[in-house]
Amino acid sequence: VLVLPNSLETKEKRFAVYSEMDTAPIKLFEYMASGVPIVASDLPSIHAVVNDRQVHFVKPDNSEALLNGIQFVLENSTKGRELASEALLHSKLYTWDKRAEKILTLIKGIH
Repeated sequence: VLVLPNSLETKEKRFAVYSEMDTAPIKLFEYMASGVPIVASDLPSIHAVVNDRQVHFVKPDNSEALLNGIQFVLENSTKGRELASEALLHSKLYTWDKRAEKILTLIKGIH
């Protein structure tokens, strides 16, 4: 996963890389909550959390696809803002409080 700068006009670049070897994309939740466009490898573990309305997917292990994905988001700033906004909204479903609510609901259902 590559997180692009919030302001496409700024010279400050902020990147974060998500390893495809990790099967639980915990960092992805942080990236979603950051409010910046995300370019992500097209992997089942990432699809389990987000879809193409929240991130721009690229072929895994393909540097040219990654470059094209970055260029796409940079050249289509409106689409980048839409992706970032949807990811931020979607991240609200994955807070620790929401997780605790689900666990408590499950426990209450057992009793």
